[in-house]
Amino acid sequence: MPMTEATLDIAIFSIIAGTVAVAFWRGGGPERAVAIVLLASFLFQNAGRAIIPASAHTVDAVRLATDVLLTLSLLLISMRARRFWPLPVVSMQLIMTGAHVARAIEVDVSQWSYMLMNTGLSSFMLVLVLVGVKHHQRRLATFGRDPSWQSSWIYSDREMARR
Repeated sequence: MPMTEATLDIAIFSIIAGTVAVAFWRGGGPERAVAIVLLASFLFQNAGRAIIPASAHTVDAVRLATDVLLTLSLLLISMRARRFWPLPVVSMQLIMTGAHVARAIEVDVSQWSYMLMNTGLSSFMLVLVLVGVKHHQRRLATFGRDPSWQSSWIYSDREMARR
């Protein structure tokens, strides 16, 4: 049976929904936040694609808007999270957002390259969320607690001395 776009969307949604479920079941705040943002991005993209179909010869406006919002959301989460793993996720998302710039500058970018730059790193982002959940559980087992968020953007001298 050939893989249709709808079948692929259902498979991707199932994987993302599974990641969200694991993040809410076992993860901390950053794991949950990133999982929800990734799910919202997927849903927004599919809803937008129903309204504005993607063209093989131009920049996908819906995906560009989604990727910019996702990049900003992931950047804010990574700045507040007391975790390392969100930083590679933001880096991957920046590469994916940069694919739109490359496409806008050079429209003759192959369709496969554009597709891979746009979707190829998404699976690694989901894996990193699951890795984050695993490490969160390990820290809980080892230390009994695992603070999710930084209390402020910039630490005071007193806070730095306690660390």
